[in-house]
Amino acid sequence: MTNVPLSLENTLLKVCWEKLTGTVFIASESNRSGQIVINQGALIGLNYCGLSNEEAFKTLVNSQNLRCSFTPDLLFPIAESLQPEAALHLLEKIGYSEEVIEAEPAPIEAPDEITDKASTVIYRGQVVERKKAKPKIERKKSGLVYRGQVIS
Repeated sequence: MTNVPLSLENTLLKVCWEKLTGTVFIASESNRSGQIVINQGALIGLNYCGLSNEEAFKTLVNSQNLRCSFTPDLLFPIAESLQPEAALHLLEKIGYSEEVIEAEPAPIEAPDEITDKASTVIYRGQVVERKKAKPKIERKKSGLVYRGQVIS
């Protein structure tokens, strides 16, 4: 299992590029918390240290040693929403672009090759490699047991 720390900007860009819905929870070294709400890759609003939206974003981007985690499908209530243009403008400040870059399609793997590989997930802002679980071996139950001996 490998843990790769992701910065707030990287986490935010990844969630927006993948068009996910949920909330990025943020905690600072001084135990201040914040939330960034995203719906289908669009920034809905931010809260951090009593600030909201643009002010919260500026403070977050300039902060150091933030911990963040993404919780999918949870839309945390926020004080005020961002307009779509303002949200896109904030994301562009950290390098987000809506332009689609044509990539060479990846080769399609055979189904048995896919199941042997480990999967990666994001857990509390960290990329975690999850190894495939081994199938459980079912033991056949025998007949009756009398004084610790199996009777067939």
